[in-house]
Amino acid sequence: MIENVLKFPTIGKAITLEDQGVYFSMNPHTGLVHSIVRLDYEQEWYLHQLQQTGQSDEFGWVLLADHANDTLKKMSTHDVRFFFSKPEFAEPKGAWQVLRNHHFGFGKFTAATPQQETRYALMTFQENTMGNPILIVKADEASLQQAQMANSRKVEFA
Repeated sequence: MIENVLKFPTIGKAITLEDQGVYFSMNPHTGLVHSIVRLDYEQEWYLHQLQQTGQSDEFGWVLLADHANDTLKKMSTHDVRFFFSKPEFAEPKGAWQVLRNHHFGFGKFTAATPQQETRYALMTFQENTMGNPILIVKADEASLQQAQMANSRKVEFA
């Protein structure tokens, strides 16, 4: 039997090509979609936000970066520990993987218990400070129907 082999704990699911796509955040009080972002991989990782243009009823994707070449890079384990060691991140237990540029980030949270689903977050950074992560949901058929139902319910009762 081999005794010098160490078993390392799982650090969490890495951000992979399967994670690219469109995500949205919802206002928990109103159920309305608040923000829509897109994670893309084109030789490097990029984060875009859907924003209204100068034209009425016209929207376009805007790169979330200070500079045109400000791509997302994997956050080091040391930095993840620094930003997520606060008491408000103690529960649920799990691991974060984060891609970030100077001001914006995309996070993937893998819970320690396999029964819990993987969660995603949009983050903002200012120097050595991270704003509260905003929960985002990957836009698939089920989540879009749920958002549409929440929005239509809100309109019906307004």
